[in-house]
Amino acid sequence: MKKIGKRMSSLLLSACMVLPMLPMLPTMAFATGEDFSLPTGQTYYFDLSSEADHIGTVNTAVPDTTLHYVPFTYAGTVNAYSLDSSSSGHSNASETAMASNRNLFAPDYALSYSISWNTLNANGLIFGKTYDTNYKLRSLSVGNSTGTGSPTNNEWDQILDKNSSLIKNWSKLSWGQDTNTINPGVRLSRGGTAVRNAIGAQADHVHAAYGFRPVLEVLNVGALGPDGLQAVALELGDGSVNGENMIYIISAGGHFTAPSGTGLTPPANMTFYKWQQTGDTSKTYNAGDTVTYTNGLGLTAIWKEATPNIAIDYANEKLTGFEVGGNYTFDGAPVSPVSGKLDVAGYIGTTIAIVKKGNGTSTIDSAGQNLVIPARPGTPTAVGVNPTTIGGDGTITGVTAGMEYQLSAGAWTDVTGTEITNLMAGTYHIRVKATATDFKSAEQIVTITAFTPGVEATPNIAIDYANEKLTGFEVGGNYTFDGTPVSPVSGKLDVAGYIGTTIAIVKKGNGTSTIDSAGQNLVIPARPGTPTTAGIDPVTNGGTGTVTGVTAAMEYRSSTGGWTDVTGTEITNLMAGIYHIRVKATSSSFMSAEQTVTLTEPAPAYTVILSNGGTGASGSGNYTSGAIVSIQAGNRSGYSFNGWTSSDGVSFADTSSATTTFTMPATNVTVTANWRDIGGSTGDTGGSGGGPPSTTPNSPAITIDKKPNQPTLASINLTAAVNQNGNASVPITVPQVKALIDAVKKEAQNKGNIADGIGIVYNIQFGADGISFSVKLEEGTLALLEKEGVKRFDVNSTLVSFSFNQTAIQEMHSQAVGDVAFGANPVAKLSDEAKVLIGSRPVYDLTVSYQKDDKIEYVTNFGKGTVTLGISYKAASGEKNGNLYVVYVNKIGKPQLLFSSSYDSNMLMFSRNSLSTYGVGYLAPAPAFMDTAKHWAKDNIDYVISRGLISGTGATTFSPDTAIARADFLMALGMLSGADMNEYKYKYKQSSFTDVSSTSAAMPYIEWAVQNRIVQGIGNNKFDPDSPITREQMAVMMVSYAQATGYKLPVNRQAVTFADDAIISLWAKEAVKAILQTGVVNGKDNNLYDPAGKATRAEASTILRRFMEFVIDEGAELVE
Repeated sequence: MKKIGKRMSSLLLSACMVLPMLPMLPTMAFATGEDFSLPTGQTYYFDLSSEADHIGTVNTAVPDTTLHYVPFTYAGTVNAYSLDSSSSGHSNASETAMASNRNLFAPDYALSYSISWNTLNANGLIFGKTYDTNYKLRSLSVGNSTGTGSPTNNEWDQILDKNSSLIKNWSKLSWGQDTNTINPGVRLSRGGTAVRNAIGAQADHVHAAYGFRPVLEVLNVGALGPDGLQAVALELGDGSVNGENMIYIISAGGHFTAPSGTGLTPPANMTFYKWQQTGDTSKTYNAGDTVTYTNGLGLTAIWKEATPNIAIDYANEKLTGFEVGGNYTFDGAPVSPVSGKLDVAGYIGTTIAIVKKGNGTSTIDSAGQNLVIPARPGTPTAVGVNPTTIGGDGTITGVTAGMEYQLSAGAWTDVTGTEITNLMAGTYHIRVKATATDFKSAEQIVTITAFTPGVEATPNIAIDYANEKLTGFEVGGNYTFDGTPVSPVSGKLDVAGYIGTTIAIVKKGNGTSTIDSAGQNLVIPARPGTPTTAGIDPVTNGGTGTVTGVTAAMEYRSSTGGWTDVTGTEITNLMAGIYHIRVKATSSSFMSAEQTVTLTEPAPAYTVILSNGGTGASGSGNYTSGAIVSIQAGNRSGYSFNGWTSSDGVSFADTSSATTTFTMPATNVTVTANWRDIGGSTGDTGGSGGGPPSTTPNSPAITIDKKPNQPTLASINLTAAVNQNGNASVPITVPQVKALIDAVKKEAQNKGNIADGIGIVYNIQFGADGISFSVKLEEGTLALLEKEGVKRFDVNSTLVSFSFNQTAIQEMHSQAVGDVAFGANPVAKLSDEAKVLIGSRPVYDLTVSYQKDDKIEYVTNFGKGTVTLGISYKAASGEKNGNLYVVYVNKIGKPQLLFSSSYDSNMLMFSRNSLSTYGVGYLAPAPAFMDTAKHWAKDNIDYVISRGLISGTGATTFSPDTAIARADFLMALGMLSGADMNEYKYKYKQSSFTDVSSTSAAMPYIEWAVQNRIVQGIGNNKFDPDSPITREQMAVMMVSYAQATGYKLPVNRQAVTFADDAIISLWAKEAVKAILQTGVVNGKDNNLYDPAGKATRAEASTILRRFMEFVIDEGAELVE
């Protein structure tokens, strides 16, 4: 069923008009006397559009402002007067007019406003014009008196008297025909504040309150007859007028004009097409056609679907704009849009006629929309370039910025140039991108194929048993043993560290075109057993000895001689000395470890001379080396004994006792008794020694020195005696040390420097014939140093210097007993690897030893203590100071570079917590980088490069002005520490930070720094290794490094307050202050520190060099 109209009196007609005739309209309860059978009080629509330009401004309250459908209410037959044009201007015309019956249609609205009476009259609308031959269109008579509107037989009042609802919407004043009874220039209007209200206004008055409400008076009543007016129902379907789907028009005299489609509200997206006779689809009428009325005739509106307005969505390849639920055809073929959209793929490159289909009853097909759907752009013709190295990137050329690409399963990415770079191996799809006016193109498929590397040949390494080398390495090749890199020299490698093991040898790929070889599993046999021979000493001085228990498979040598084959079961005619015996190497076995056999002559006797003794003095005589010699000073009248002295290296058991002992050295010695004058005698009382009555040895001069934030130091010079073997030796006694401590304590107290502590320094002097030296500390010396809280104890010589911090002193005292000796002895035999690094430069075995249970023991480790060591060396011609460094040689001859060492003033300084073999090494100058040749920091860059602290960014580039990453700076500090990073690599399988990969080269260095509290990360369990390091982060890392490794930062200049001090992070303020006072880091222009500024690789190189020279140097104190 169709929608019911707004008016209660409208009839509901079926769209298909099953009944052949319309039902009769109900009538209102009016009095009899109607001229027509047409029901009164009903609404009928008339087309007044032809008068739209004659009536002023159309009232927007009228449902159809085009005036094609103006609602009128049929008032029926009304007895009232009407005036003609002759009445205009005559005040009494209304009273004299005669009333008569008139059949009137009254409009439901004032059709217009803002028009004068005169204009309406000029347009024939006051007194009437013929409308459609059957009607007169005019104004109503309204009376000529204001207020009441009398005479009351006017049409306005008579219609109201018939039924007050016949005049509707009267709030706007409506001009009438009548001239005012008082003023002939005034015309009457009705409505406004009340329906019967009468108001007069000048005929030319124009106001929005005054308008035109016409009436249609039926003409030719007699000719039409009672049934001459018939209602014709218009079925509008889903269209409407004034919200009604069914309205009525009038057929007068048996015919009517098919109404216009204009003014109808069509269904959504439709337009009016024509009328169809209700119930008879064969009869249709265009608007304006004359229709002959037959009983019950009605018309049904036929609507035409709107021409589609389909658009192309090029990006999503859809046609859009379809009405949801609508039916459409493309070139006559039905299509099925979904949610208003349709895939366009099948129509690309065509032109289609799109029609929206009618519903077959009330709507017909739309006009066709001819939509041109362009073809796709041409498929790209890009070219793929495969990588040429392992892990290298591929490239696609021949592209433009109008394209996009994707890896097979990846997202589409815009092309930004003429080629796509950095592509991993895989299948790529390339297409021209869709635009606002073009589709994407078809996809071109380009395959980037990974580079196929060659495989290095399996090594064929052989064992040279005689020379203890592994041979057969390719010169310049890279190899690993059990995964650890090794460094063959000239195709050979020392085998010593691998004897008795099986190793997997792999030749490494070059990283660009080859990959690792298969492993060669090489079994390296153990050495044969060490000989167990016996030595028979000579029985006389100058005699010979014998070694027994040998075989012809052995060889022997003296300490300084070459190897000699054994020819029997014993070796005879051997002079006293040390002999080394071993099983000889063969073509399939190594030489054995060496057995050392010592042949000793009877001990020689050495002379003791007791000088300056008194009466009863004793002890002079001959003694063997090592014998305990007892001496007695005797007595001297007027003198008291004042201690023993000797310039021959004698160490007295008690220098202050007149009766004491000492161990006889292997040399002649003179011991001197010293006396103090106590008065009572001026002459010599005799004695075996003779001499002056009073002798007191001169004490060496003590020098006091104090540097800022360093201990107050007392130093003394001692002269060492050099023996026939070139060993310079000197004793340090408890009284000497006590004198130094007393002097330095007094100085520190006087100067108020107690807080910085005290230290003592011995400068040992000897001639150029000294090639080694030893210093013997008398028993009790270490205890005294520890008791007095000495923070630094230095022993310096022209060969080697030792500087022990307080913890190292305590550690020596806790381990050693008796006398303690410091020694520096040159090392003659080195492994080939060590020789390559050290060459002919000095190398020493540095020791701290003591005797326990007739055996020599060594203090090899100082625990948490540190000893700063120095090796004297003058750089040779052509050697750069920055390329000199210390080489540590372990027990099996493996060398290790100590990058923390620094060279200055002919001394190579370094710090350790243990003693071993150390030498002077030289690293070839850094590579000649093209971008540093004229750079201001070239020397500093070469310095750190030569020490392996920072690497280049390419074979010929260093990128000095690029910011250095946090991880790279931290790795430099790790290398500087000399710590074994393999420990951290294998102990900590996974990083402490989520953004540091376990396979990253920086991982063990970062773990080393975390475990030593040098770094903590940036928060959220992240380290941010690849971000540039800031100046304040660099300061914190260096200060934390110094604290972790035991260095006290020197104060080389006063603290300053920078203009940007407020923006230095709180956690970095103290570190920034401390590192600035060392002179390692400087401020910037305009008194700025720039804490968040990024440090370049050149700046980092300069800072690291200063850090090594200013902090890791002899000027810096090692602290706990």
